[in-house]
Amino acid sequence: MIFNIIIYLNLKIWYNMLEMILFKGKEWSANVRINYKISIDELVNFHTKYVTETKNYKYAIIGNTIFMLLLIFLVFMLSKSSFYTISTLIMCFVCLLFRKRYMIYGIRKRLRKIFSFEKYNNYFEATTLIIDENGLNLSTNLSQRAYKWISLKSLYLIDNYVFIRTNTHDDILIPIDSFSLLKDKDFFINTIINNTNLVLKNTYPIDFKYQ
Repeated sequence: MIFNIIIYLNLKIWYNMLEMILFKGKEWSANVRINYKISIDELVNFHTKYVTETKNYKYAIIGNTIFMLLLIFLVFMLSKSSFYTISTLIMCFVCLLFRKRYMIYGIRKRLRKIFSFEKYNNYFEATTLIIDENGLNLSTNLSQRAYKWISLKSLYLIDNYVFIRTNTHDDILIPIDSFSLLKDKDFFINTIINNTNLVLKNTYPIDFKYQ
């Protein structure tokens, strides 16, 4: 009796494995279809929220600090008026105090200008994403794009978004609420990982920049 049970369980395991192999491609085409849409404000907010973690922002902070120190040094060396010296110190202090705020404002303004370029129009259209054995296929009213597995550069799960970077800098931001079920999101991410060997990351890429 026990021997029969062991044989049955082994056969069941082998049957399930065989079923997964044979129907893997069919499951992709039948089940993984995602419809989503993002706005320019949504994309700008996503990037500006984490821009302080990037290398470019930190380099800008260093450059700004060096400029302030040089300005103070020159005023101390060249100015014979205590009024100008004190005024410069106050100005530098105010700039340092509000530096992050005005830099974020400038970055937000620049991002909105970049995303208003014609080449980004496709980002803000209603998009249908289909995943198959070759990679990701995206279609909108404006165009159709196909990304093979090898063209996917990195994969992120940040807040309420799946963020995919490509080697062509044509990046993909998918709201998590676009997936009808949580398991659909997990299946989507795992399918990408299994076909690309990418590692899922939960922090914003520090080398990221739009151009």
